[in-house]
Amino acid sequence: MHINIKNLFRLNPNYLALLLVAKQAGSKDLSVEIAQLLPDETELQELIESGYINIIKGKKGQELPERVRLGKSGTKYLTSLNEAEVLDEDTKIFEWLSEIYRKNGKEIGNGKRTQRLIASFREKSGIEKNRLAFLCNTFISDEDQMEWSHRLEFVFYKPTNMYNTQFVLEDSRLWKYYSKKIEYFEAKFKNIK
Repeated sequence: MHINIKNLFRLNPNYLALLLVAKQAGSKDLSVEIAQLLPDETELQELIESGYINIIKGKKGQELPERVRLGKSGTKYLTSLNEAEVLDEDTKIFEWLSEIYRKNGKEIGNGKRTQRLIASFREKSGIEKNRLAFLCNTFISDEDQMEWSHRLEFVFYKPTNMYNTQFVLEDSRLWKYYSKKIEYFEAKFKNIK
């Protein structure tokens, strides 16, 4: 499992533990976990105010620890732990591809998301720098791939449905293209630094 170290330390480790417990807890009473992880009651209040934790209305007679749920900010934070860190090389690839797309009158899509997708693709595939540039150039130049390369963002990943937001390498059209022609690319990569 990949952990984005930069995002990991944005929160107190005890907060992270509570968010993970809240995500899995469902309607479980979290009294023990809250007492162990957040001995100071103001910390729970901070998490509630910042949207990391929600307190649902619940049923009559339910205590606060039984009504703790993961909030939107908590969900975003936990998701960010899986995202690859965007490096300078990812930004350079994005800028280079964006220029090609602009010249050809094609769509770019969400720039920040595309850079995160490039970083995720680089990290999970192990293809980076000039090799990644060669692969991308070959893909977007291939007439048979026009359907998937009309928007730069979709070159790296297009969710199969609106609920599928996490990058999955095996669902990437670029990865599938590489996998079909792996011998060709491996031979070319030997000459690319």
